[in-house]
Order: sequence, then structure tokens, then C-alpha cells
Amino acid sequence: MLFDKLIPIKITDTKQSRNDKEKYKTITLYDPTNDRLVKTYVVSTYGNYTRWKKVLNHNYETDTAILLGNFRLKELDVVDADSTFTMHTGVSWNDVSDIIENRRCKN
Repeated sequence: MLFDKLIPIKITDTKQSRNDKEKYKTITLYDPTNDRLVKTYVVSTYGNYTRWKKVLNHNYETDTAILLGNFRLKELDVVDADSTFTMHTGVSWNDVSDIIENRRCKN
């Protein structure tokens, strides 16, 4: 399955990586195309980390972002961390709420 838009919702620490000093970060994202939550896992010692670093470092207290790109799933609800995208910041949480509500009203 391919899709082109995701909205970061939250970031949490999860399990240990193969390197005991590192933990995976779980990025939970909203997929407005399919009206569902998906996630991806990132760890700083992996090559795809630089792609996701700006998503991890964004201040989600005031707003979020929209990620536009070519996303594919590795598992049923896990986005392949090797997917490529651009990040557009400054999306208010109210805008995200409107996107979700509008998507659900169409279904």
C-alpha cells in the first residue's frame, strides 16, 4: 500500500535497539487518506535517522506538521522508515482536528 500524506501526532521512547545505548523512538502518525493511525520506528544509529530527525526534533507543543512523500507500509500499521518525504511545519492542532473531522464526515 502506498500513500502520500501523514501528520505526526506523538513521539515516544520504546524498546532497546541492538545497541544497548540506544532506544527506538516510535513516531505515531495520522494517515488522513485512510483515516487511521500508523507508526514508524527510528533509532539514531540507523541510516534513515537523518530523514526522520527533523520530525523527532519538532516542538509538538504548539503545532505539528504535514509530511508529504511516498510512504509504504512494512506491516499492517507500520510505515517503512526508509520512505522519503518533505516536512511542512506550522500546522495547528486545530487544523489537524478539522482534517480528521472532514475525513470522517466523508465516510
